[in-house]
Amino acid sequence: MQHHPILESLHICLKLPIIILNQDLKLLKAFFHAPCQPKLTADLLAELALIRKRKSLLPFTLLTSPSGLSLALYPFHDYFFLFGPFQLDQKLTKLSTLAQTHPVSQKCLDLDIKQESYHIMDSSHLLHLIHYFFTDEIHFLKTEQAQMTNQILLDIRKGLSEKLLQECHFEEESGFDFESQLLESIKKGDLQKVRLFLSQDLTPSSYHKDLRSEKNYSIILFEKLSQLAIMTGVDQHYAHHSRDYYIDKCEACQKASEVLLLRESAIILFTQKIGQFNSHSYLISNILHYINQNLSKKLSIETIAKEFNFSESNIRKLFRKEMACSIQQYISRKKIEEAKILLRQQTSVTEISNTLGYSDAAHFSRSFKAMVGMSPKQFQTAPIRDIV
Repeated sequence: MQHHPILESLHICLKLPIIILNQDLKLLKAFFHAPCQPKLTADLLAELALIRKRKSLLPFTLLTSPSGLSLALYPFHDYFFLFGPFQLDQKLTKLSTLAQTHPVSQKCLDLDIKQESYHIMDSSHLLHLIHYFFTDEIHFLKTEQAQMTNQILLDIRKGLSEKLLQECHFEEESGFDFESQLLESIKKGDLQKVRLFLSQDLTPSSYHKDLRSEKNYSIILFEKLSQLAIMTGVDQHYAHHSRDYYIDKCEACQKASEVLLLRESAIILFTQKIGQFNSHSYLISNILHYINQNLSKKLSIETIAKEFNFSESNIRKLFRKEMACSIQQYISRKKIEEAKILLRQQTSVTEISNTLGYSDAAHFSRSFKAMVGMSPKQFQTAPIRDIV
């Protein structure tokens, strides 16, 4: 893989050094514009070993020094790719959905390369491009979610006239009551009441504040919405990814009015998801929440029945009536959904089987293939461009 011409083409187009390591962090290949051999310091290798052990769910880890010098680590299959170093001319908040940051010392990134470090004006574009090169996927930009967001924004624009925007004037002290009532309606999944709130109020107490204040308030609200959704039973990964998606969009807004519309689209989206869980009875909603929070355990009907003080037969009957599937089918489906996320992060089959409470890797592989139609390894490599 390290000798593939397409990889060298990526290096030439990006004008960035590329270093390729194996699973043992041994140097396999390095691409530089200047003829030299990079020096991987003991400090850098120690940091890479620590990152490898932690298994991030995000595609990249950005090693950053106090001066802003950065090195992007991208695990792929059995390799570790290092891009850089480069000088980061951007706030790290914009990279929250793509990369986790890992502070390191200045000498850690001293690779003894006799050339200037590159200045990157927009690191998110760089990381998106690298990720797309390897996977043919745009990280977290799901077509369904994008279409839903566009439709939500369209509905909001239709429902709000310019006159309403100009006439909304409330006192600062009413803001807390407004938010409390709004969150209560969201918690109930009452979309009709939430839309009524938004069409009448628009939280105008903050409407005339500066753009940064609007963004800060929105980010806090996105966090509240995601936590509320998780408490209600919404899948934790979906809630967190949606939150990060809206934070990233919010940071890109140039006007306060754009932030308001985005904030409302998030409110409606989370209300819809919460409403799906609120359509179930109190018992089933709690069972769904319990399952979602305990996927790492060996869940069974017996343990769930004991947890909620119900007989196994009653639990089976009530669950199937509301969910149109058995408890075991639902648990299996949720575990496979979680496994797909871990496989995309190149987590080993053995580690996934242990993490999700399967008896062994063979049991996990059989269950995965029965539901998905391919083995975990096939799924892990199927959508990836053939560059090896």
